[in-house]
Amino acid sequence: MLRQRDRGERKLTRGFMLLRAVVPNITKVDKVSLMGDAIAYINEIQNKLKDIKTENEKQASSNPMEMVLETKDQKKEYLRLILRSNLQ
Repeated sequence: MLRQRDRGERKLTRGFMLLRAVVPNITKVDKVSLMGDAIAYINEIQNKLKDIKTENEKQASSNPMEMVLETKDQKKEYLRLILRSNLQ
């Protein structure tokens, strides 16, 4: 029982170490502050993603001929279709 608890604590400690390595601008070293900083960082990233998506939608709606291609596969498929139509 004690070994299981020790393993769990080691896992948590490793998890916090990994989190500390990924989250920028950590205000304090305690675990509660780290969690708060991680939450703030995730919220910041989500807001940036939302802004980018909104901007992409605005660009797509302002020029309906312009496609917003998000993945490499979409870009490759688009180029393939253009090449095919030019060859015909």
